[in-house]
Amino acid sequence: MKSFVVEAEEMVLATILSACGRAGNLDYGKVIHEYITRKNVTLDSHLQSALITMSSNCGAMDLAQLLFDKMSPKNLVLSTAMVSAYSKLRKVEAARSIFNQVVEKDLDCWSAMISNYAYSDWPQEGLKLFDDMRASGIKPDQITMLSVISACAQLGAMDQAKWIHTFTDENGFGDI
Repeated sequence: MKSFVVEAEEMVLATILSACGRAGNLDYGKVIHEYITRKNVTLDSHLQSALITMSSNCGAMDLAQLLFDKMSPKNLVLSTAMVSAYSKLRKVEAARSIFNQVVEKDLDCWSAMISNYAYSDWPQEGLKLFDDMRASGIKPDQITMLSVISACAQLGAMDQAKWIHTFTDENGFGDI
């Protein structure tokens, strides 16, 4: 029973942190973080990710980076949260630095970095990364494909856009 209460507390805290991030309420998010520290609440990957995401959504990337640096071990969820956070701020180099440290990348991690490039001044890098993702055996989803289409549009890469169109048709993406 105690285990369920602990898990419920962590879920509630993660939900509150998420709400703080959406509302841009860094002060209340810091109060929740202080509570977590004071009560010695176990920081599972979801709660850690919620802290990082709340900080970044509130524009406190220095705090998000500090939290990330202190968290050990660095897992895929936390790293992807940081890549996504830096991507939203168009900090391509910072996102790529963290992305490069991830050994076992999943679709979400690849998509976050491809999106970062696709909507930045470096859409060609997004297309290169898409090729790398596919070569690693990861299959794209619709979100990834939208970023790739955006990169093609920015570059005016009609040949690649035609290939992407064929790829989406052949792989059952329907109308994107």
